[in-house]
Amino acid sequence: MASGQRKATGKRSRANAGKRPAAAGRGRQKLFKTGELAAQSGLSRQVIYNYATLGLLRPVSVNRAGHKLFDATALVRIQLIQNLVARGYTLRDIRQIFFRER
Repeated sequence: MASGQRKATGKRSRANAGKRPAAAGRGRQKLFKTGELAAQSGLSRQVIYNYATLGLLRPVSVNRAGHKLFDATALVRIQLIQNLVARGYTLRDIRQIFFRER
């Protein structure tokens, strides 16, 4: 073994003692407030609000302050909505498509 390299023993170093190792799929998912979702998607807060009002986006929860919280699937859904709008569908058409799929 070269100098400066340590053998992997599976034990945590003192610097990492007491910290949990990161595990894929475990823990909390990232939730976005309306403004954060708007910034991530490139849309305005008003558009996100309108999509939620029309039922095109659904918040996964509401925090104590009353802010709607969305997960990463909302970003995917926004991309789908934008693609359909670009192809000439109206928001009413898109709403019907979304509610038909349930």
